[in-house]
Amino acid sequence: MNLNFTSKAIDIYGKEHGKTINNMSDFVVVHDGKNTVIESWNVAGLNQPTLEELAPYMAQAEAEYNASVYKLERKNAYPDIGEQLDAIWKGFAAFAASGTVLDANTSGMLETVNAVKSMFPKSE
Repeated sequence: MNLNFTSKAIDIYGKEHGKTINNMSDFVVVHDGKNTVIESWNVAGLNQPTLEELAPYMAQAEAEYNASVYKLERKNAYPDIGEQLDAIWKGFAAFAASGTVLDANTSGMLETVNAVKSMFPKSE
């Protein structure tokens, strides 16, 4: 069993039994070279599950884990938010320079952005 999936399955198991379980303080899961093992269990009022008892939760755990990894990878693939905003404002400046009329809020913000860029030019 995958350690990440097992930890997530324990989380789901706990919720189904009315418990919020904290990985690190409430339990420790390790791989001993051959098997995944729940090394310690410190959840008051809930017996330590066997790996067989966790098996029904593994598919959901894997799906949730993969979704969280996908979300993080997608977030990290985007450029820095400052770079994104800089590109957007440069685009608005190009529209304005070509004669496109910007609404009052956009043109006002563009003026503010340009004023800041003038006050604090990038050093090269």
